Amino acid sequence: MLKYLKKILPVLLVLVLLSPALLYCSDHVDAKKYVKGYYRKDGTYVSGYWRGGGSSSSNSSYSTSPGRNTEPVTGTSFNQMLIVNLYKGTTYERSISTGNLVFVQGYYRKDGTYVRPHYRTTPNDFLADNFSYLGLSTLEPLQKPFINNSDFQYNVTPTISLIEKYLGYQAVNQTLTSDQLNNLKDYAIHLNYYDEGREDRDSIINHGIFYYQSMGISPELGKGLATFNIEGSYDPQSYISQILISNGIYNLNNDDIYLMNAYILALTGGKQVINQSFYIDKALSIGKFFYTKLGLSNSVEQVEMDMLQDFSSLQKNSNLSSTIKNLNTNYIGKYSTNMNDTQKYLVNVIPTELKINIGKFESIVYSVSLSSFSGTSFSYDLNKGIEYYTKAKFDNEQIIKQITQDIILFFHR
Repeated sequence: MLKYLKKILPVLLVLVLLSPALLYCSDHVDAKKYVKGYYRKDGTYVSGYWRGGGSSSSNSSYSTSPGRNTEPVTGTSFNQMLIVNLYKGTTYERSISTGNLVFVQGYYRKDGTYVRPHYRTTPNDFLADNFSYLGLSTLEPLQKPFINNSDFQYNVTPTISLIEKYLGYQAVNQTLTSDQLNNLKDYAIHLNYYDEGREDRDSIINHGIFYYQSMGISPELGKGLATFNIEGSYDPQSYISQILISNGIYNLNNDDIYLMNAYILALTGGKQVINQSFYIDKALSIGKFFYTKLGLSNSVEQVEMDMLQDFSSLQKNSNLSSTIKNLNTNYIGKYSTNMNDTQKYLVNVIPTELKINIGKFESIVYSVSLSSFSGTSFSYDLNKGIEYYTKAKFDNEQIIKQITQDIILFFHR
């Protein structure tokens, strides 16, 4: 984990913590409208800028492949006459034009601290007009981790304290209780154990899930965050977990969990060669329904962005790969939504030794749901599937895996 922290801390600051003022624009300028940074459909990011009032937008962009390997934002080319805020300590002083200022890219000091991108005065022979001499800065003061806990002490081991700072910045907008702080410190220690090879991957992920649960985040999303913390790159689950949390979604209900699993499977399949168009179509329909159900207003754009992601660690997830291989070999293209086909499908997915647990009536009821599995009746159809596979004596893990497959094959909007 430590090898990624120098890269991810500035990214975390820029993408999560910074306000529009940190993009070197003032919200006190008349006749101008601030346009927030946004993603184009080709995956590039357009920085926030002021529109109107004589200033023009930046044409700068950078490629987005979220994860620890993403390079920090090291500077953006701005046209003349943009406006920045000036601060003295924690106090806002005034706003000035950048016309005579010099843009400084973000960089690391020798002691390892990161200096955010900012503006300074143009070099000259005078000292008295320098920002540093005047005690001014274009950097808006950031809330520091644990500011509400003045007695918080970082671990004396530098590698552990660095992890504590990383976790602290994740939670910078929250007021942490003593129990949460203790859980954070414990989690940081175990992450360090993993870095040192003293603890295995599954154990660390479980520690992470427990920590994020204590922060009010559901286990399904916590698992994604915990996986990211040790891998340093996104797989579909950790990526979607970050997307949901960044949109203020911390908990998923039962329907959401099944939809997320199916969406992850569809996104994964969309990166494969075999049946790629099938999985892409499923990702579009399931993803849009999933995000809309959770309240995202830009669900279409979000799905398009999701499908552009690289997911460099896809091959690490053998469970997803084996499920996709099974779907490609035995199911895709072999069953329609016709009732006869859905009944044949259910006969084939129940192991022989478990068929004695299922009556004809139960098979007919769920086959009807499969033939009309859609967004309009999703909860009902899903519950029929859970009842059906529970009756067949599937365990919880088998039920989730099987219904995820059912959604991939039969869900439509």
